[in-house]
Amino acid sequence: MSDATELFCYNKGCAKKFMDKDNYAGACTFHPGEPYFHDAYKEWTCCKKRSVDFTEFLNYKGCTISRHNPEKPPEKEKPRAVDIPDISVAPPKPSAPIVRPDAQTPMTKLKTEVTPSLWKALQEQAGNQETQQKGKGDAKDSVRVGDACQHRGCGKAFAGAQSNSEICVFHPGVPIFHEGMKYWSCCQRKTSEFDQFMNQPGCEQGTHVWKKSDEEMKSVSACRTDWFQTGSHVSVNYYAKNSVPEKSVVEANPVKLHVKIVFDAGQSVFEKEFELDGIIDVENSEVTMAGPKVEVKLKKAEISVWKNLEWSK
Repeated sequence: MSDATELFCYNKGCAKKFMDKDNYAGACTFHPGEPYFHDAYKEWTCCKKRSVDFTEFLNYKGCTISRHNPEKPPEKEKPRAVDIPDISVAPPKPSAPIVRPDAQTPMTKLKTEVTPSLWKALQEQAGNQETQQKGKGDAKDSVRVGDACQHRGCGKAFAGAQSNSEICVFHPGVPIFHEGMKYWSCCQRKTSEFDQFMNQPGCEQGTHVWKKSDEEMKSVSACRTDWFQTGSHVSVNYYAKNSVPEKSVVEANPVKLHVKIVFDAGQSVFEKEFELDGIIDVENSEVTMAGPKVEVKLKKAEISVWKNLEWSK
């Protein structure tokens, strides 16, 4: 090789051209490591200089001094193609669908957990209940100007005797929130917007109800309900604040759910029984009673997607 031949240095980070006569021990500054790219960072394994800018990374000065290297490194061997034989595998036979059990199968009370926060709230509520009743007298039975109609979705307030002759337009059902949609169980007009839901006019007409007796409160109370599902479970939330565990019951059979929740210091009762859209594993279903709500977690008998919570016959 002639000393007059210009050579190229293959050391990483150098890439300079040089004459063989000028190649001495300190002629080359380079990176002996490898470039490494991870999470938008570029760095050299030899000196850990890091940057998110590729140009800045390329301009990092080497961390090792030695002679220039005129020898081109051998190309890395390309992986050889491997013939993979076609293997035909028969698809698994679909399992036979579970036969829907009789809805009259005996009901079983679901195992229930009461959270410490609910016990604490009930103790405080019991201590304050007597104090809250003092001084009320018969005021709870009188209707005052400004009292709101008790019908859901009405929104009218008592303005005087003339209000008693007005037609009340209301929703007899309960609000349902499911998978982003909001609607009333009585008329099924679905929307994803909360304001639109709140402004939906009622679907039934009647007279205003300004006050409810204790018995009426216990017999007709409703609570907001929503539900969601995963592949293995269905969770139903009943937003009954400060439910009373010893007076409430949640029971089920494989296709039916019965819920009775006493809440609001025992002044309100919500009760409903309905057939489920799918089949559940009663033994592995459970109830959690917390301060703001009661969650019923139903274990599906098989991995599936329910179209609805309630079964449409």
